[in-house]
Amino acid sequence: MQMQVVNFRPVNKGSLQGFLDIFFPSLNWTVTGCGLFVKGDRRWVSMPSRSKKDPDTGQITYSDVITMPQEQRSKFSYAALQAYKEYTPAPQVHQEVIDFLFR
Repeated sequence: MQMQVVNFRPVNKGSLQGFLDIFFPSLNWTVTGCGLFVKGDRRWVSMPSRSKKDPDTGQITYSDVITMPQEQRSKFSYAALQAYKEYTPAPQVHQEVIDFLFR
């Protein structure tokens, strides 16, 4: 399935580098808020998630808004990273992130 990154919002909070909005031309859908992560040598993109605070412990947990089997998540992540490489936003921000992600 083809996809195109149409927006990137940098965050740089721990392993979270920012959020991508991804357009699926064949469906005419845009999924907003996909997380772009880097941890060590690993790079991945996740579907949007929702935070929830445990009232007893105060701990914040995250749950996926869109779920899929692990194999599909891996394929989605790989395709989204490739689409991000082709994204053309404001050159300065994009190039810094590309250099960081794909060094």
